[in-house]
Amino acid sequence: MDGNNGITILVVTADQLVSAGIVTIVNRCEDMRVLAAASNHTDTISKIGEMRPSVVILDAELPAVNPAEISKRIKSIQPEIRILLLVTERLAKSCLVQTLQAGVGGYVSKTTTEVHLLTAIRAVHSGEGVMCPRLVYEIAKELDYLGTITSSEKDLGPPTEREVEIIKLAAQGLTNRKIAKQLFISERTVQSHLAAVFKRFGVESRTQAVLSALRNGWITYDSIT
Repeated sequence: MDGNNGITILVVTADQLVSAGIVTIVNRCEDMRVLAAASNHTDTISKIGEMRPSVVILDAELPAVNPAEISKRIKSIQPEIRILLLVTERLAKSCLVQTLQAGVGGYVSKTTTEVHLLTAIRAVHSGEGVMCPRLVYEIAKELDYLGTITSSEKDLGPPTEREVEIIKLAAQGLTNRKIAKQLFISERTVQSHLAAVFKRFGVESRTQAVLSALRNGWITYDSIT
């Protein structure tokens, strides 16, 4: 998918200014490049099939397109592709849940900084996932994830103090590298802790781990904001 060309990206938005800005920012980096831009559903599907990018930066407010449905379509064409969704405050909670279930790997605000955008692209590409605390909490509420703990969940062993620290930082959108730097440990150690958390919680992603920790009371919304 990437070959020797680093992270290859398709930018999908009808907003020409947003598209041009992302292209300019990305193409200044040595480890990533924009292959093309698309502004509608048909063009997006065509270019994914033709170019096989490793990451799609998808505008959640693409006209006349349900972001969850197009995400599913993209994944059906290229299952290994990573999707980074551009969102605004107008994005409905139900849309967040649907896109997460459709395979979106991360969420970033249209008003984010250049540094955070590039960090988000790299994180999504590596499979780490990116999500701000507010979105995590909104998804948790929409899924009724903060309700009564089930009997099977009561059998979950609580995470260690270090694992809780890592879950909190993951919930804040930090990459493994940044978590390692903040906690003065190696990136490999962070990965090992997350793998242990995934196994204990019976989950497959950082977002699911955060949601489970919220539900069980091991972290709180206030602790990740």
